[in-house]
Formats: sequence, structure tokens, C-alpha cells
Amino acid sequence: TNTLSKIRTHTMRNLRYTLLSFIVAATAMLPGHLSAQIALTNDTDGAAFALVADGRAAAIAIDGSDAEVVTTAAAMLSSDIEAVSGLKPALTDTPSGTAVIAGTIGQSKFIDKLIADGKLDASAVAGKWEAFGLQVVDHPTDGTSKALVAYGSTPRGTAYALLEVSRIIGVSPYIW
Repeated sequence: TNTLSKIRTHTMRNLRYTLLSFIVAATAMLPGHLSAQIALTNDTDGAAFALVADGRAAAIAIDGSDAEVVTTAAAMLSSDIEAVSGLKPALTDTPSGTAVIAGTIGQSKFIDKLIADGKLDASAVAGKWEAFGLQVVDHPTDGTSKALVAYGSTPRGTAYALLEVSRIIGVSPYIW
């Protein structure tokens, strides 16, 4: 049992170091100008984005050709918004009205078009490993008045962006 105890202690110590490294690395990848702008608020001014308003949750739009992890993270965000507000956002492949648009650079037609049209500046994360960004965009697509755009340099980066929204609204990523 002494050997087993040493193995458990060593494994837990390595796990703690791994988690600490992950947290520091993920924080370093989030561009400072983006993290300072994203916060939970009751304001309804032009710069704010309402995940839930007037008894309706903003839909979460994802490109079906993006990676499966993006769909999984979008479903998790939808459940998290429901847990906080009582309203469950629909997952859709067509953004409209107000929406959360999520996707990976180079894999999502929504994200690539926003970049090409100059509506999304993804230069802070493009080409980086598992980096992500969040940005509110007015009139991102025809029929969409406003969107919270969650994007990543890789599919896992996009998942991190979506889970960051969950964290901001008060849901722990450790609750499954």
C-alpha cells in the first residue's frame, strides 16, 4: 500500500501541475483587449449582447462542416444558458435575429466570411495553437442584427471560446 500511496501522490501532483500549466497557457492565449470587453452585465446599450432577452434565448449558429467538438461545446453552452436563465437556445446552421455564431477559422463558412468582409478581426488568434476570441458584431449576416461571435484558431480553441461564455455567465466547466 505504501507504493500505491506514492503513485497516487505523484499522479495527483502531476495533475495539479498540468492543470496549472493549462490555466496559465489558456489565459495567455486570450488577447487582452478581448477579455477586458467581455463581461456579464444588465446593460442594454448598443455594445451589449443579450444571450436572453424578452423571454427568448439567442440561437447558437454553427457550421455543420466544423469539427464535432464545436457542436459538442455549442450544445454544452446551450444547456448552460438554460441552467442560468430557464430558456434553452436552439442550435442552428443559419444565424438570424440575434445569435451566437461559433466557428473555427478555415473550417466555418460563417467565420471565414466575417473575416473576409472585415467584420471580424481574428488576427490575434489566427495561426496560434488553440487560441480563441469573442467579439460582438453588428449585422454579421443578412437577417442577423447582432451576434456574439465565438471563434478559434483550431476546433478546440472554438470550444474554449464557447466554454468561456459559460464561465462568464457563472457556470463552472467542471459541472457536466
